[in-house]
Parts: sequence; structure tokens; C-alpha cells
Amino acid sequence: KNLKPKLLNAESEANIIRTEISNYKELATSMTERMKTGTTDASIETMVDMGYRAIFCNAKVKDPKKLFVKVGMGFHVELTPDEADKFSRKRVSFLKANKLKQKESEITEVKEHIQSASMILDQLHAEMNR
Repeated sequence: KNLKPKLLNAESEANIIRTEISNYKELATSMTERMKTGTTDASIETMVDMGYRAIFCNAKVKDPKKLFVKVGMGFHVELTPDEADKFSRKRVSFLKANKLKQKESEITEVKEHIQSASMILDQLHAEMNR
């Protein structure tokens, strides 16, 4: 009874982590590309999440020499494009190795519990029908 909601919650949390990983990868790719082409001084046009990945608006960063990057726990830090690239790569590694791995282990564990419970119920049902 409690396992299905627990599984759905863990899968939802894992998807949030995957989205965060995707966002940091996108930042790293963008910063690497800008540094390769030498366009770190050119303005950036992007979409900004206004809340809960439901409302977005167009934004233009006029001076992209300094970017505010979400570093976790509600904090944003001003970084250069090179620092943003390095940070985002480290953050992706951390999220994959720790948070996502932990959530995926939790999902596997809950699935195993569901399977075990189902087998026990099947055995009980078979015993009752004898």
C-alpha cells in the first residue's frame, strides 16, 4: 500500500536530479563553445525559468563576463564563463555519483520490495485456494 507512492516519489525525485544534470551539462557545453569561439564578451539570449519549470521568459545577458550560477541549497554565485564551465562539470559528476546513484538505489530497493510483496501475496493466495 505504501510502496507504490514511495516508488513514484523516488522516481519523481530522480527525474528532478536528471533535469538538474541536464541543465548543468547545457551550461558547460554553452560555456565551452563560447570560450572556443572567443565569444565570451558577446551578449547571450536565453530562456529563464520563472518558476517550477512552468513559466519561462526571454532574457538577454548584456555582459556575460560574470554569470550567476545556482550552486545548491538556494545559493547563486557570480562566476566567470570558465569558472561556470568548471563548476558545472564538477556538479554533474557530483550529482551522478551521489544524488542520482542514491535515488536509483532507492528505486531499485522499492521495486524489489514490491516484487517480494507480490510474491508473498501470490503464495498466500495459492495456500488459501488449496
